[in-house]
Amino acid sequence: MTQQSKNILKINYALSSRPLYVSVDDPSMSMSTIFDEAIQSLSDSGRSQEAVQLSQLYHEHQIFDQQQNEISKGASFSDMQTTPRLVNDQSINYAEVTLSTKHVGG
Repeated sequence: MTQQSKNILKINYALSSRPLYVSVDDPSMSMSTIFDEAIQSLSDSGRSQEAVQLSQLYHEHQIFDQQQNEISKGASFSDMQTTPRLVNDQSINYAEVTLSTKHVGG
């Protein structure tokens, strides 16, 4: 019996001291869908202020991976470079993104 790996996306954003961890059921989901579901989940769990902040940041900022490469909002989780991890005997495909404004110039 083969146990399927879980896909976890860590979202870092400026207005929160705590990152948001999102379970991605389908690795072909786009960043737009992942963020929409994360925003809805925050709202449904009584964290409406965080949901509004994340939504605003998502629409006004770019998404960057751990190597500071910009990620398209249409890109899927499977397009990202993931790090395999083992947590409580569960195989995890882990990726991390940061919402940030793109710095241009010096």
